[in-house]
Amino acid sequence: MHPNRPRTDLVYPVRGLMSESGMVGRSAELSILNNMIAGAASREVGGVTLVKGSAGIGKSRLIEELASDASSNGFLSVWAHCQSGSGVPILWPWVQVLRSLVLEPELEILRKTQSASLQRLASHFAEFGHWTSDVSERVAVDQATEKFLLFDAIRTVVKAVAQRAPILILIEDLQWADPESVSVLEMMLESPGPRGIELVVSVRDDALSGQRYVPPQSITGSAKFTSIALQELDQADAATLFQNLVGQSLDAESLEMVWNVTGGNPLFIREYASSWEPGSTAIESAVPSSAVETIESRLRMVPAESLEVIEYGAALGNEFDFARLAAAMHVEDKNSLIDTLGSSIEFGFISEKSDSVGWFRFTHEVIRTVVYDRLPNSRRAQIHREIAEALEQLPDESTVDHAAEISSHWQNAGVTGDMGQSAVWALRAGREALASYSYDAARGHFERAQQVAHQIGKPDVETEGFAGAGKALAPLGREDEAIELLKMAFDRFVESGASDRAIQVAQVSFTGARGQIAMAPIYERALGLVTSGSLDEASIQAPLARAVAVELGDYKRGRSLLGAAIRTARKQDDRGLESLAAGYGVQVAAFSAEWTECVAFCERVLELQTDVDDPYSVSTAGMLLAVMRVRDGRHQESDALINLARKSAERSGNRLRLVSCDLFELRIAHSRAQWDRVKDVISKTNLDETGTERVHAMMALCHYSVGDEEAGADSLQRFFAMIPDTKESPDAQYFPLLARSTGSDEHIAIVKDAAAIAERSRAEYVRRRGAIAKAWMAIEEGDVSTGKDAFEVLEFAELLHDEATVLPALRHLCGDIEGASIEFEQLIAEFHENGIFFYEAWARYDYSRLLAENPDVRPKLSAQKYASEARAYALGIGLTPLVGRLDELLESLGVTRTPFDLTRREIDVLTLVAQGSTNKEIAESLFVSPHTVNRHLGNLFNKLGVSSRAAATDLAHQRGIV
Repeated sequence: MHPNRPRTDLVYPVRGLMSESGMVGRSAELSILNNMIAGAASREVGGVTLVKGSAGIGKSRLIEELASDASSNGFLSVWAHCQSGSGVPILWPWVQVLRSLVLEPELEILRKTQSASLQRLASHFAEFGHWTSDVSERVAVDQATEKFLLFDAIRTVVKAVAQRAPILILIEDLQWADPESVSVLEMMLESPGPRGIELVVSVRDDALSGQRYVPPQSITGSAKFTSIALQELDQADAATLFQNLVGQSLDAESLEMVWNVTGGNPLFIREYASSWEPGSTAIESAVPSSAVETIESRLRMVPAESLEVIEYGAALGNEFDFARLAAAMHVEDKNSLIDTLGSSIEFGFISEKSDSVGWFRFTHEVIRTVVYDRLPNSRRAQIHREIAEALEQLPDESTVDHAAEISSHWQNAGVTGDMGQSAVWALRAGREALASYSYDAARGHFERAQQVAHQIGKPDVETEGFAGAGKALAPLGREDEAIELLKMAFDRFVESGASDRAIQVAQVSFTGARGQIAMAPIYERALGLVTSGSLDEASIQAPLARAVAVELGDYKRGRSLLGAAIRTARKQDDRGLESLAAGYGVQVAAFSAEWTECVAFCERVLELQTDVDDPYSVSTAGMLLAVMRVRDGRHQESDALINLARKSAERSGNRLRLVSCDLFELRIAHSRAQWDRVKDVISKTNLDETGTERVHAMMALCHYSVGDEEAGADSLQRFFAMIPDTKESPDAQYFPLLARSTGSDEHIAIVKDAAAIAERSRAEYVRRRGAIAKAWMAIEEGDVSTGKDAFEVLEFAELLHDEATVLPALRHLCGDIEGASIEFEQLIAEFHENGIFFYEAWARYDYSRLLAENPDVRPKLSAQKYASEARAYALGIGLTPLVGRLDELLESLGVTRTPFDLTRREIDVLTLVAQGSTNKEIAESLFVSPHTVNRHLGNLFNKLGVSSRAAATDLAHQRGIV
């Protein structure tokens, strides 16, 4: 064998743990280890890396992956395993190392260069007797010297092998190694250091068994020492590992179960996966029986008073504070409890939280689970009752967690507890969660209260649970469920005479149209329960005004109700109620197309926020006012307003409103960054969570605008399926531009249906938007008669910036070329000045069509110029359908375009790139500088949407550019 060639025959075979699940969640640790062996490979430095962690945490799996990587890079990877118990020979791990390293023909080389070391090793270990034929007696030395010489012989032989190939030595379970083996390890680190050798040792640092191994200072203090502590996998990595092991994707609820039961320990995950049945919802303990036995044996050694503390702590949870523990145990002598806690900490079951004074935690979730599960049922129930009673006496923290904790303890107290109290505290937790906009948590607490109340026969509490759950579900987008629950609660409160509670149910508002329509009868009934001129009456008048005006089309009554609500709020100086009413006023004014009034309401909402906190109204006002500001060219202010609306929606936890804010930005987009962000939001929107008709309508608009007709049609069909039987919806307001974003007969028919729905709306603004959609369809189809009818309806309307181009387009259709030209030029100038590029692109397209058909109307203006400028704007913000239309128009005007708008010189550069030329070679071929080539390549990559020469070459071949 060549002396410098890596010897793959010495690589210890990787054991069968490298399963199909792959390496999960240890990339950072593996990177550290690979960096360490890189130094050994270069012969510049070597050292020892300690990998520590609890049993099953993945120490062996990590170093196996390292061994595989190292072996593929020319390392000799050898394994050694320390063992516990009597009868294990001294230096056992190093015997295993030598056994793997010193094989033929390596032995022949060592006999010539290291005969003395081989002789000493052969004299101590019978299995190495064949290493040397020299049987002469050695000079006698004292025992300490002989031990040193033996250790040095091991080091010398290992280093000699490392001269011909780098070595990775892997020693597992160093905590069981004999002192002599540790001494050899220390000697390996001594100067001049283990060049060409990297040692990786694993130790068990186990909270379950209480084992804590601390390597000697002679190792940890070395500059060549590195330590890696493996922790449990995080929730995402635990989910990935489990799904890999069971071979299927699981829903979020199942993965949450896996996380809760395993705590991210890879061994427990594997145990759980081995018994997993697809579709299973029952959680069986994934804690290995050996771990349970280990913990229980340790608990039997704990004094009674410490064990009691541990048991109460287990009932309190994985983390608990001193005050709760002391109150639950009725401890008067706090110092005594501190001493007992100290004893529990010494036993390794509990530790202090370093970031929270007075708080403690179990050192492992599994310990807490075992302690809790071994409690007899009666004992466990009694502890929970004592905790619940104690927590009720503590100072009122007015937090969701505090109330929920008390409810949980009362429920877990079983027959010894008070289930009624559990339900009452669950209601309180739900109300506090609502107040903090934590709607998911609130829903869970209210449902729990309702279920417990139903079980023990408490109809009043059960009704409160229905009402609370309905209030929580409304902002989560689950409007059908919310309406059903709220109607049930309202009826039951009225029947029981609890008018005040019924009135509170009637104060719930909905984002979607269906919710408002469904709640209108409840609002009406609630008005009969309140005192005239009261705040309760005003709080119902405000949402009823929105429902009556927008959904039912009665603007006169809507404005009357809204005015009464605002007057009452101002009279009684309730600014929170005034903000709420003004927020509804924004919507009423917008849907009646009263834009001056709409702006006034928006500004009033924002003004009131110095005294109140009303994120729902702020998000409404921010969105509408942002559109108004764009119309005036105040883009910076518009951007700030849409961001304010989004932050308010995020803070309120209203998912529907958050989606509305993100998609509303489509109407004010004036840069590619905004457009791309909106498209990114679209792709990530969870329609199962936010699937109201409003979201589907807005999604349809966005999909069609970027040229995705199939997705747009799907969103429209979802919209059609959700609108009321009357086939009308104010959310059809989003459809006017759909007519411009499609070309197929199938999709045109779908858009016509959408426009018809808008025209049937009771809201004036929505009807007008329907008329605009119908007008665009007439323009697209050349229907002059329908166009004239539409023009009569729209000619004197106050149109927004996203509506205004329809009028000159209708004039063009109807033959008023001069009037259309004047209006187009005015609009284009206004759009350009105000930076409204989305609509400027469409206006330039429409005007270029007019100029192409009527070249004499503006002899000095070029249809080609307007079309080219329109295409640049459309391409810049990603308006795919418009780019396609403009390409057709430019082609009809005799303008030919290269694919991706590449210049002739860029095509030359791309051709040379495809031929494999370097930048220097391209520069020489084209007689330009390398800097110019780099600039051309940057432009090429941007236009092609690629990031490498290879990708550019592939795309060029696919599209026939080269």
